[in-house]
Amino acid sequence: MSKEVYILGAGFSYPAKLPLQKDLLHNLLEEKAFEYLEHYERVERFLETFFKDNFDLEDIFTILDRAYLYEENYSEYNWMKIFEVRKSLMFLIINLINKKVTQANEYKDKYTDFIQNLSRNYKNVSVISLNWDTLLENFIKEIEPDVMIDYCFYTYGYNDEYHIPHINLKSHGKQNLKIVKLHGSINWLICPNCQRLIVDDYEIRSIGIENVACEHCKNYSNLDIYLENFIITPTILKKFDNLHLKYIWNNAFIELQEAEEVTFIGYSLPKADYEFLYLLKKVLMNKRIKVILAPTDEKNSDGQDSDIVKRYKALFENIEFCFMGFQECYKASLHT
Repeated sequence: MSKEVYILGAGFSYPAKLPLQKDLLHNLLEEKAFEYLEHYERVERFLETFFKDNFDLEDIFTILDRAYLYEENYSEYNWMKIFEVRKSLMFLIINLINKKVTQANEYKDKYTDFIQNLSRNYKNVSVISLNWDTLLENFIKEIEPDVMIDYCFYTYGYNDEYHIPHINLKSHGKQNLKIVKLHGSINWLICPNCQRLIVDDYEIRSIGIENVACEHCKNYSNLDIYLENFIITPTILKKFDNLHLKYIWNNAFIELQEAEEVTFIGYSLPKADYEFLYLLKKVLMNKRIKVILAPTDEKNSDGQDSDIVKRYKALFENIEFCFMGFQECYKASLHT
């Protein structure tokens, strides 16, 4: 059987009412949670100082990440204040996404056909996701509980009693479905000391909204080290030099190289993902390419191809487009 790879963007999760990146910040500020008031006030002060009403998540994170990485002041904000703003913004985003995922169960039926197909063909399909959310993993656990998520690197479990390192799942005789998450995930944490990457694949929830200490550093080195979120922010300053990320990206390359057909679902090819665009151009020569987008993604107001469509056509030659959205396009593909 031929191998197929699905590449998921934010449009994949949109039918379950998860916000698109362009709406994420507005959603976050509208759904202000009282228990996180300190984080909201810190982020809002920064936005009011530098952005007024023009919120663009890529611009915001580019400023925060540059000042953070180079330990520079940004106007009256010193490096430590930048660090706190960045930390609060990530905390609020992760909390919002986690909340939306936990509320999404009523939309499970929209994804049932897709997940059942992944389960039946788990040896010959894989998923590459640019999303932070765990919507797909949660629905797989609900719909196909015998299938185990394989994040394609050596994982440590948040609950070790139930955890098998993901790269060992196949040798344990498990049905391992590969989900390669290039930008991290809300259920991943990393220890800044020992660099162990810890995932919650039991409850599949955000563990980044709690203060979690690294048990390994505590047990072996008697150190109190708190784990950090493992998420790549939407910025032009993305860093992929982490050992785990290198392994994840190498697995993405291999999956794409071996695929005969690649289907993009709800992914807009944003310019900020230049590393991924480089990878796609490098490996997707002479592949069958399918692209599933929303109806509004097809044309500009003047009737010409949208910028998204132009980007796809500039990158690939053999493309089959569908502009009916994920659910309708996937149903149609099952009958062709």
